[in-house]
This record gives sequence, structure tokens and C-alpha cells, in this order.
Amino acid sequence: MMKEQKAIAFVGPLSIPHRERMFRGIVDFAKSHANWRFFFDPELHSISLGSLEHCRVDAAFVFWSTPKDTDVARRIRIPVVNLSSEVEKTGLPTVLADSRKMGRLAAEHLLDRGFKHLAYFGRRGAWYSKLRAQGFQEAVAAAGQKCRLFEDAPLSRHRTDDLRKWMDVVEARLRKLPLPLGLFVVHDHRARIVMELCQSAGLRIPDDVAIVGANDDTIVCELCRPSLSSVPNNGWEVGYRAAQEMHRLLQGGRASRKTIFVQPGAVVCRDSTNTIVIDNPEVRTAAQFIRRRIEEKPTVPLSIEDVVAAVAVSRRWLEQRFPKFLGCTIKQYMDEIRVRLAKQLLSRAGTPRLRLYEIAEKCGFENHQRFKAVFVRLVGMSPAQYRRDVASTPPSGDSREESDPRL
Repeated sequence: MMKEQKAIAFVGPLSIPHRERMFRGIVDFAKSHANWRFFFDPELHSISLGSLEHCRVDAAFVFWSTPKDTDVARRIRIPVVNLSSEVEKTGLPTVLADSRKMGRLAAEHLLDRGFKHLAYFGRRGAWYSKLRAQGFQEAVAAAGQKCRLFEDAPLSRHRTDDLRKWMDVVEARLRKLPLPLGLFVVHDHRARIVMELCQSAGLRIPDDVAIVGANDDTIVCELCRPSLSSVPNNGWEVGYRAAQEMHRLLQGGRASRKTIFVQPGAVVCRDSTNTIVIDNPEVRTAAQFIRRRIEEKPTVPLSIEDVVAAVAVSRRWLEQRFPKFLGCTIKQYMDEIRVRLAKQLLSRAGTPRLRLYEIAEKCGFENHQRFKAVFVRLVGMSPAQYRRDVASTPPSGDSREESDPRL
């Protein structure tokens, strides 16, 4: 017997690129588990939750929530699932990317490249920006470093004639920051403008300022020159989990205010962070060669002779200076890069899940035994334990479980 078809509305702007992955996750769930048809503004702009009061819809996904949406949702009495992290407390069932974890990943990415000066440029008034700042600051502090935090209002609130003034203020701020600088910007669109302002100020990217954005809006990131590194928000998983929650509500489940946080993906490395901070140019070239080679071709054998040939110095000279500037041997540095790749694979959610020997092969270790030994030495636990710890880590932020029978 065919399931009764439900009309599901999308409330909020649909034109933001990274939300396409959320829509895809919702649609993919519906294809397999539900009989839904979707309702949205025919001009692809934004409809309000209140406008649904007189429409024949059974439920709604909200992408631009305010506290007022809670009252409207209770009045129209349809299931509503929120996917926006603009404000902290909406009173609606909510599924979000873990912005605090995104901040930590951005910081770790910049710290891995040797940056001692770090900063975060956020968006005033947005809860997700506050969470990203917290995660960034936590990771920097854990590494024994300090960071600068600054924020500004959304660009959309600036009149056109004020935009130039805003850009001048940001450019002046960039000129005062210590170099070389690792900079995390709240999202890719703002990061793109910051990149342009850095270049206007005569700052080289990534050598003077390495920049990481957030959400991995692919078109924006690839259009930047140089291309922009970014922390993915795992939008497909966010959408799929939101659809699961909606399906439960439509089957009569009680609405909760529990915030479901979805783990973000590993930083997508592009040219804006393709650097390493080392005072010696030959050692820096060698370290960059090792990192790029392993990241791009992890299963291809890499020898110290290959590195020496790329730098055009003697092996003895390089082996003597590598520990001085990086605190480890060339071989140990190779192991660190491979373990970093392994941690990304071990942290991936969803299926199919790679076996440990498959991860060892994909990261270029000779065998599983050496992979385990190196991982334990550098991380302090086995790969299996690391995977369990990542899977059992509670989501960042406040995760309340409150039922509201009226919603």
C-alpha cells in the first residue's frame, strides 16, 4: 500500500550554495523512506513560516529561524524542524552542523602549518559564529598559543555607500595584525572579501596570511584566487538527519527541543593555506614537498632521496637542519603527515566504514602493524581507540531534551 503523500515546505532562502547539500540529504531520505512532495516559493526567494498558515502543507523545514517562529509554529500546529543556527534558542527541533568543532578543525589546520599568530573574524549576532570562535580559541589555547578574535555585522546590513567604508576598516585591521598570520573567517563569502582586502593591502596569500573559510561553498572557494581552503559543514548529513527527525514527527512522535549536532568534515585544503611557516627556505620547501606529495599521492612511496632531489641540497645538510626547525627527523615528519590523514579517515561518519588495514594502506604505511605503532607513538592511543573516542564524543553546545506536546 502506497504511503499517504505529505506536503513539506521549505521556509527560508534557497539561494545559499551550501544549503543545496542539505536539500539533497532531505530529498534522498524522502526517496527511500517517505512519500513527500515539496513546497517552496516559486521565485526561489524566501517564504515565511506564517504564510503557511493558510496553505495545505503538512510540515516545514525552517532555514532562517527567529524566536518568533516558535510562536507561529505552535499556532499553525504542524511539525517544524529548524536547520538554522542564527539564534541559539528557537524552541524548535533543530539539526545543525557542529560549528564549535568546525572552529577547532580550522585552528588545527593552521597550527599544523606552523602558524604562531592566529586570528578569527566572525559575524556579530550569529550564534554559529560564537560557536566557531569558541572552538577556534579552545584549539589554539590547547596548543599553548593565543589568538585574536574580532567580528563585524552581516554585510547585508551595510548600505552600498557604507560598504567601501567597511572594507577600509577591515583592511586597516588586517594591516595591523602580526605576520605570518593564520586566519579563520566565519564563512566562505566573507573569506572571499577578506582575501581581496589582503591582496589590496599588499599581503601575500598564503605566505603572509593563510585563510580558512567555512561551509565549503565549492563555487565560491574555487573562484577565489588563490582558491580558498574551507571546513565543510557536512550539509548532506545535516539534511538527512533533519529528514529523519521530520519523519518521526509525522508518524506521531513527540516534538523535542533537542539540538542534534552533526560532525563536520575535515578541512578541504586548497591554495589559500598551501604553505608552512619555517624560517629556513630550504627546510620549508622540503616540508611543503613532503606534505603535498603525501596528501596528493599517499600510496606512492616517498624516500628521503626524493625530498633531497626536490630541494637540491645534500642529504646530510637537510637531515641536520630538519630537527632544528621542525623538532623531528624527515622520516618522523612523513609519519606525522600520514597519521594526520589517518585521523581524518578514522573520524569520518557514515558508511561504508573503512577497516583499519585499509586506512593503513590508503595513508601509505607499509603494513597495519607499523601504522598502529606510529599512531600510538604520535597520538597516545591506538587507531581503534581513537575511532571509538571520536564516535562517542558528545556534540558541542547545549543539547537539551524537552518535549512540548503543543508543537
